[in-house]
Amino acid sequence: MSCCNSYPACESSLPYACEPLEVTSQGKRVVVEDLSGCQKTIVEPDVPSLLRYDLTTQKIEWVDQTDISGLPIGTGLLVSEVSGSPFWLAGTTGQFLKVGAGGVFEFAPLTSWVSINSNTTIVAGQYILADTSSAPITLFLPATPSVSDSVVIADHSGTWDTNNLTVNRNSQTIEGLSENLICNISGKMFTLIFNGITWKLFTV
Repeated sequence: MSCCNSYPACESSLPYACEPLEVTSQGKRVVVEDLSGCQKTIVEPDVPSLLRYDLTTQKIEWVDQTDISGLPIGTGLLVSEVSGSPFWLAGTTGQFLKVGAGGVFEFAPLTSWVSINSNTTIVAGQYILADTSSAPITLFLPATPSVSDSVVIADHSGTWDTNNLTVNRNSQTIEGLSENLICNISGKMFTLIFNGITWKLFTV
């Protein structure tokens, strides 16, 4: 279809082509104008969609949200941008938004306590209930921690005085000392934070 009004002639088979721009109460109907002045209407989508400009086709078009990344749509959705394209991050109940590796946003679960009753290598960010009710145990700190990595450790059963907890430094130092941390007082809780040089100990 060829038409011409106050704008240069254009070719379009879409409805409302070459109409003057207008205000409409139809929230999903969008009238756009290309560089030549040709006006086209992007018709209402039949599924939840987003407007996106396609660099390849040089068109503005509706895009099904689920086609962007294949992630489900629901509560806690965040749109980010990766390599110039929209990217969906799906969060779930109880999660929080944090900056992950490379400065990329991601949803993560809220911290929860983990009970440990055997020798274990722990990971940064854990909240640990160290259970020595049956026997002494050793917790190995991460071997290659990053700055600000932390762990929180508490006496699960109040038995550290009977069965000691050993926190193995795992090649790093604790408070600048090349010694493991022996916990022999019951009912205690403490935090270890790596400052880039050594694990710093903070007690409650």
